[in-house]
Amino acid sequence: RRWRPLRRPGYRMGLLGYSCCYLLVSANSYILPMLSVQALGFDLPTSGMLLSVSYLAGIAFALLYAKLLLKGKAPGLTETMACGCLLLAGYGWLMSGLNGEATLGRIAAILLLNGGFMSLFIMAVAQSAFRDIAPAAFGRAYQAKNIVRQVSISAGVALASVFMQARNALHYSRLSERFSWNSPQFLDSLHQLRQFMPDLSDTQRLGVLAGELARQATLVSCLDFFRLESWIGLALAACLLAAKKIG
Repeated sequence: RRWRPLRRPGYRMGLLGYSCCYLLVSANSYILPMLSVQALGFDLPTSGMLLSVSYLAGIAFALLYAKLLLKGKAPGLTETMACGCLLLAGYGWLMSGLNGEATLGRIAAILLLNGGFMSLFIMAVAQSAFRDIAPAAFGRAYQAKNIVRQVSISAGVALASVFMQARNALHYSRLSERFSWNSPQFLDSLHQLRQFMPDLSDTQRLGVLAGELARQATLVSCLDFFRLESWIGLALAACLLAAKKIG
């Protein structure tokens, strides 16, 4: 009986939206440091500054949306959520095009889109979920939302970890096929290291090449994740617009 006021389609859809958002945000927050530190070679302070760009952008998007709400010029909730999903799709597509020479400025500019997704999507979801909840039931509704948030955050990190392990194993196996004395590319790389690092022994040079092999496998795996994230953003936007058209 206490939970009966929460059995509303809008609130249930809101919980689903919360789950999607927190799952994607937590998975993305798990992958980004891996890309920055392990794949691109940035130090930890620099990686922390990069991660903060999304949150600062999120604040800016939130303030802009709040200003539009106060002036009565904000778009509909479905359109706002779809816009956030398109920002996510653009973010994933641009991130999937990075390479080992990506600059800080380029990555920071792309992360602005991620901040836009987080703010616009979650604010519209919150409006949709709680607008029909009676004041007496608000506490239980918010409690249920917090439970969904924690479960989704844990699921996002777990799924991202499994994804990275699977893709890393696949790409490392494929790349290591060329890590052989019979491979011309391997011999060329070793010859270049002998020229640029004459003080190292061949054993040490092999260690350098093995480290580069692991870095490349991590980079390609991260790009796979962002490519998947782009498709997820497009699929969510299409589902939202289709549901609005049917409704």
